Amino acid sequence: MPHPADLARLAPRDLWSYYLLLFDLDLATSGAAETSRRKHGAILAQLREAHPRRAPWELDHAALLAWLAREQIAPATWRSRRATLRAFYGWAVRAGHLEQSPAGTLPGARPLDLAPAGPAPARRPGPPRAGVPARWREPLALFDAYQVMRGRPETTRTTRRQELSRFARHNPETDPWQITPADLLAYISADADLAPETRRQRRGTLRAFYSWALLAGHVTASPAAELPEVATPHPLPRPIPDDALADALDTADPRRRLILRLAAEVGLRRAEIAACHTRDLRERNGRMALLVHGKGARERIVPVPEDLGRLLATLPEGYLFPARDGEGHLTARHVGKLAAEVLPPTHTLHTLRHRFATNVYRASRDLYAVQRLLGHGSPTVTQRYVGLDVDELWSVVDAVGRAPLPAPSRLRASA
Repeated sequence: MPHPADLARLAPRDLWSYYLLLFDLDLATSGAAETSRRKHGAILAQLREAHPRRAPWELDHAALLAWLAREQIAPATWRSRRATLRAFYGWAVRAGHLEQSPAGTLPGARPLDLAPAGPAPARRPGPPRAGVPARWREPLALFDAYQVMRGRPETTRTTRRQELSRFARHNPETDPWQITPADLLAYISADADLAPETRRQRRGTLRAFYSWALLAGHVTASPAAELPEVATPHPLPRPIPDDALADALDTADPRRRLILRLAAEVGLRRAEIAACHTRDLRERNGRMALLVHGKGARERIVPVPEDLGRLLATLPEGYLFPARDGEGHLTARHVGKLAAEVLPPTHTLHTLRHRFATNVYRASRDLYAVQRLLGHGSPTVTQRYVGLDVDELWSVVDAVGRAPLPAPSRLRASA
């Protein structure tokens, strides 16, 4: 970090660039979505261009309000810009650059009287929001940049940012490069009720982070290299019953119904549903197919049932599930939440994907076809999605039972 005397010699534009970079790094380490980071950066760049001779901390409440009100912008744009200003200056207060935020009382809509308001009142007392410890911010941001270079999908990066931020808060006073294997084991095993899949995810994230640290020369040996593997149970497939799915479709509004159909009839994951765009639709021989952006940056083409294809062809151009502010699409978590609001408590959106896999296998008896449609890298994973009724297994066992048993060896010898 530059010395304060060096910062004092920087021109206002350079100060803007420096502090906007720090703000973006804080957003990245706190798990903010890439679309949100781009939106905040674009809005703050406009503010910088409007005040090229004033440093960020020289702008007061009146200056921010005047900047918002100087154009006839739509109410949604006003709210979006206000949210960015509140986020940026709220971070400045938490980071110690300001005592109070000049954006704290900006109105949520254009006021009738556009005269500059007085200074913002002091922030009400309350516990500070838990953030990433200062010594961890730059390493986590550099690791995130490395993942971008490696082409890791946004879903993977977000998961790892959240997990590493949690680990950093667990070790706020420890330098990232002084972490020991014992620290990692203590963190992974701290919660006895943690699901095995979550433990496995934490182990994978820590191994990835310290493998990068070793590659970048921050450590001479990875403290995560010897972390033991986490055995995860493989529960039986749980395809949602037809009657439960029918009830959910009956109670769902058009948006939730489309989410359910994309999972049940096309087998999409919630992150794949969230990212669906009309530009991904493909017409082949009069039928509709969908380009799916899957895990691990793997893409696949999935045929769409005829009735669902006709519906998709009528949708307006853009993301099928746009974000509220019009920038990007809904998050995977939000898509899952919308589905959960109409599904029975015992089922999630993923059980609709199990139903799709089961039905495809019953119709084709082709596990490779199921694997391709689901976007799995291994048929071993696909096997865990296919549910077979006991009636089907009985028919197989009965067929074996009808085959004659071999004669005893002494009878064969006498013959």
